[in-house]
Amino acid sequence: AAVIPTRYQSARDLRQASEAYLLSREAENCLLIGSMYQLSNEPDGGTKGTFISLAANDEVSGVALLAPGKPLVISSLPEGGIAALVNSLVFEERQAITGVIGPRETCEKFVAAWCAKRRCGSRIAMGMRVFQLERVLTPKVVAGALRRATLSDVSVVATLVRGFSMETAMFYPPRRPEIVAYNAS
Repeated sequence: AAVIPTRYQSARDLRQASEAYLLSREAENCLLIGSMYQLSNEPDGGTKGTFISLAANDEVSGVALLAPGKPLVISSLPEGGIAALVNSLVFEERQAITGVIGPRETCEKFVAAWCAKRRCGSRIAMGMRVFQLERVLTPKVVAGALRRATLSDVSVVATLVRGFSMETAMFYPPRRPEIVAYNAS
């Protein structure tokens, strides 16, 4: 099926059209969802920017948001969606894009298509990972009570932060990021 891009006048309009689709993969689309909500709450509903949904068989199957001064944020896109988005942004919108953030595979394909059309290069600026909570375990009951940390607790807090950072790869490069951010060069 052909993928049809639709441009919206505001982030609020894009949110109304695509929210159900984005929430179906909430962890992967959290930046896109947050950006839409932030722009939607502006007095004008977030009219400064480019707001595009992509549809196949009359169902939203991809979303792109480009706010002024920010990188393009995209969701996973269907087969044919990358070409439709690139063509829309290059030829219809005449947009300059300084970066793109989204699911790794989609970003790689988008960047390749974008750079081929615009005759430019790119580099990965940052790799990130996505985690999704699927169930909550009841915590074990332990002795003691909560209290505020004091200066005498600095080494304990530092050990906890270091362990958390290593386990979540927060300050260490992830081995295979699912989300990537590209900068145009």
